[in-house]
Amino acid sequence: MKLIILSLAATLLYSTQTFSQSRFGSVVEKYYRVNPFEGSFPAFVKSLSSDPELLDKTLIPKSDSSNYFLKGTYEVFNPFSINAEKVEMLFAEHQQEIQEQNVSTLYTVYTYQILAYFDDTDLNRKMVLKDYNAIKKNLKKEMAVEIGSLKGFKNVEDGEISNYYFSNSFISPLTLSWQTLSQSKKLALTMITKLAVNRNYAIPGGTSIPSGPL
Repeated sequence: MKLIILSLAATLLYSTQTFSQSRFGSVVEKYYRVNPFEGSFPAFVKSLSSDPELLDKTLIPKSDSSNYFLKGTYEVFNPFSINAEKVEMLFAEHQQEIQEQNVSTLYTVYTYQILAYFDDTDLNRKMVLKDYNAIKKNLKKEMAVEIGSLKGFKNVEDGEISNYYFSNSFISPLTLSWQTLSQSKKLALTMITKLAVNRNYAIPGGTSIPSGPL
């Protein structure tokens, strides 16, 4: 039994290190202030919710009647080539129905999102596209990608969305988009990472059935 436990622990550690050392992991580490793949999942959530740089927080703890929800704004943290006016962060738990061997299963996913806003100027658009295309080029070296236009969607004048997949993904663990917002005359750059929990550690969402609650 001890050997089995040690083997499982070693496998989990290897998997966590593999994700954190991948191009996917390097992108997550660079663009998120709190890295979900460092340490245990509860420690990550605690660091995220207690971060003094996260302002205007809204926190809804997990309960029998509600999923975990956290949002806030960074005014100092800015991982992009140009300074954003503000960077919004959202971290939310939700259940997604999946089909496995003709059986519906509720799959728990944690959406971890950053949304950066910029003035829509020629220079800013050039720099936002530079960041977007650099991330896209990096991720395409190890992940499949689906790309779609956002032009004409709601109040978007122009933009693009790209969803990335590992070979074993049944949902996209990372979504990237840029868009121009006609009403506010702003540019937006969005990154959404979907996480699952396996043995108390975060893994990319859609790569395995998770075990254990938050």
